[in-house]
Amino acid sequence: MLYLHTIEAALRERVDPKAVVERFGYFFPGVRAHGLRMDWNASSLSAGTAILEKLCTIIADGSFLATNAKDDCEYCDYSTICRDAARVTGISDRLLMEPGYPQLRHFRELRGG
Repeated sequence: MLYLHTIEAALRERVDPKAVVERFGYFFPGVRAHGLRMDWNASSLSAGTAILEKLCTIIADGSFLATNAKDDCEYCDYSTICRDAARVTGISDRLLMEPGYPQLRHFRELRGG
């Protein structure tokens, strides 16, 4: 979503002020992805702006809660910081269930709760 908006802004500035990006694609050149190519149409990425706004609001409110889903930790480059993913995600899950933390409202919304 960010790439799509960045490309569109660059095109509008350099090519045509009315330029619209309708599709975006990404090529994963690494060995692990085996040259995987993915693409999305702009409408399928439209919800990304609202999600990004919520994520920024969470940070602006001073909330830095770790994920509450252990599966999120599977690809994390920083797992050594948390050490015990089950413990950390369990704490986050309990905090999300507590009504006494209104600053976590957007996090709850993003997690479907």
